[in-house]
Order: sequence, then structure tokens, then C-alpha cells
Amino acid sequence: MISDPSRMGQGRFGTPPELSRGGRAAYIAWDPTAGHVHLPNVRLSWPWPEYQRGKVKLRTNNLGLRRDVDTELRPPDGGLRVLVVGDSHVDGFVDNDQTFCQRLEEQFNQRPGSAPVEILNAGVITSGPHNYVGHVERFFQLGLDLVVVVFYSGNDFLNTVTTAALRGVIEVPPRSPEYLAQVERALGVQPVQQGPNQARLFTEFPELREQALAEVQKQMRWLRYLAVKGDFELLVVTLPSKFEIEWPTWSAPQLAAAAADYLEVLGLQRSDLEVNRQLTALLLTALREDDFAVIDLTDPMRAAGGKLFWDGDYHLSEAGHALVAQALFTPLAERLARR
Repeated sequence: MISDPSRMGQGRFGTPPELSRGGRAAYIAWDPTAGHVHLPNVRLSWPWPEYQRGKVKLRTNNLGLRRDVDTELRPPDGGLRVLVVGDSHVDGFVDNDQTFCQRLEEQFNQRPGSAPVEILNAGVITSGPHNYVGHVERFFQLGLDLVVVVFYSGNDFLNTVTTAALRGVIEVPPRSPEYLAQVERALGVQPVQQGPNQARLFTEFPELREQALAEVQKQMRWLRYLAVKGDFELLVVTLPSKFEIEWPTWSAPQLAAAAADYLEVLGLQRSDLEVNRQLTALLLTALREDDFAVIDLTDPMRAAGGKLFWDGDYHLSEAGHALVAQALFTPLAERLARR
């Protein structure tokens, strides 16, 4: 089911990312609906010194979901099915059993006498709102009761602009030689992609902020259209970045070192990162005014404290996934109780 015919066609998302560096086989494939997806039945692992287990095992099931067991077309008898879409933070730089999706499923299924619940993790690296619509379309026939859309404040506006520009919806002005040189130097520095790169775009082209916000809202309305057509609940969750949660708690020397590594390469100051939170706040206000069910994870993450993101690449850590699961359990339970 394709909600917007203009979204079809090779090139509307650009080249899918690859994970073939360092001897690892690629596990991402082009998809005409979602842009790029996980290949099914993947078994990969790589060292991750920060991780308690020492390495991350990436496993996908028969449908390319981050899940150790296969997914049938129909939910279990009397069961409820939740689809979670998002980017690499949802995809998870932890083993499947420690993603917040799997933690939530375990919490639901530990309740005595309750209906079985499946939480299907459809998160894929380098995704954005246009991809999220495509993933819901792709899994539309799975008998969904609830779709959770996780919007990441650190780069989902940037991903929106990139995809909309490829589709001819947004025109990005030519980048200056200085800007291009900065981006080239920052390639491969993963934390830069988790907030600073987006901030650099909107610092260079502030006129794109309003367009990006409008395009995100458009994709959210497509998701709501699909929810009505598919008779499932829709919940939008905004996930803040390490820059918003952990940086404010650091010492001055620690901040100076991090800024030298991840901001100066793009000619940014710490204050420039505020645009990411400002845009997310505007999005939250707009969605609530438009009667979307929305949860912002900023307050519970700040209240929890601790290391919720890896230091190496700034993705959600094991503790971060546990916190997200804890924060989302009650809101999901309330919505599933209506089914």
C-alpha cells in the first residue's frame, strides 16, 4: 500500500548505506517502498569495547526485523502486535535482547493473564521520516495494533531535508567551499552525525528550518492516514541526543575536549546545537496541536542521569535502551488496552 505515488521510484531516497567496511558484509538493501531495509536472516558481529558483552551481534529475522525469532504474517491468536520504526538508535547498537523493543516485549509478556504482545523492531540505520512512512507501508499487512514512530532530534530534520531535496520538494542552496571542506573532514566521525552535522546545515541555511519542520509534519500526517486505513493506534516519540542529555552534566575540561573533537571540525559552537532542540520543541507543539499522541523522552532521560549513550558513536547504550523501555511501557500499555 503506497499512500503517496510521488514517493515511488528509484532515487527518491538516494544510495542506501552499506556496512561493508572493515571486512563486515553489507546488510542493507534497496527497497522501493522504504528506501533501504535490513536484509533478512543476517548474522553479524563486531567488537564494541564499551559494551559489557564486548561485541555487538546484529541479527535479523525472516522479514529483516531486528529480532531473534521469525515473524508470521498473522499475529498469535488473541495477541497484540506493535511495530516500532526509527533510525539507528532504534535499530540498536546492542544485541537484540537488550534493545528497548525486546525489553518492552518481555515486560508485557511477564504480566499474568495478559494477551501476548509482539514488539517488532523495524528500525534501520540512516533512516528518516520518509523512510518511517515506507516501513509502515511495507509491514502494513502484519495485523498491527500500534505503530510507534521514534523521531531522533539529532539528525531526523537533516534526513528529511536530504530526502525531500532528492524528491524535488525542497531546494538546498549550493554549499560554500568552506562548508564542503568541513563536511569532508567530518566524514566517518560518528558523533558528528548525531547532532552537529544537522546544526551545521541549519546554521548555514536558516531558511530551511521552517521547510524541514513542515515536511516532517507532512510525513507524520501520512502515518496518521495509514493508521486510519489500517485501524491501528499511532504514537510519536521524540528521542533527544547525547548532546542534549549528557553534555550539560560534564565538566568544563570534558566539554572543551568534546567540542574540539566534534564541533570545531564544522566551525560550530555549543550554542549552535540549540537549533536541534528548538526545532524538536516546535515539532512537538505542532503535533500536539494537530491531535497526535506524542511523548518526549527528554525529561525522563535527564532525570535518570548516567551514561545513556555510548561514548564511541553517541548511540543509545544498553542503559539507554533500558530507560527508554521503562519510559514507554505505561503509554504503550494504555494504548494497547483499548484494542
